[in-house]
Amino acid sequence: MTPVYEEKTPRGVSYYKLADYFDSCRAKRNVTDYGYVGGVSEAEVEELIMEAERFLEVILNWLRKS
Repeated sequence: MTPVYEEKTPRGVSYYKLADYFDSCRAKRNVTDYGYVGGVSEAEVEELIMEAERFLEVILNWLRKS
């Protein structure tokens, strides 16, 4: 479930697929927080951390350019 960053729109890069990815992670977290323990694998956690760090870099670069 790797997000896509490069989907182009007339105004630049679209992050809808990335937003969907983070939203699905949020939904899964809610299920595991309120339903049961162990529903998220270590690999999924590592992937989410990497994607969040990557997205943070995108935001910081955007802020530096603004």
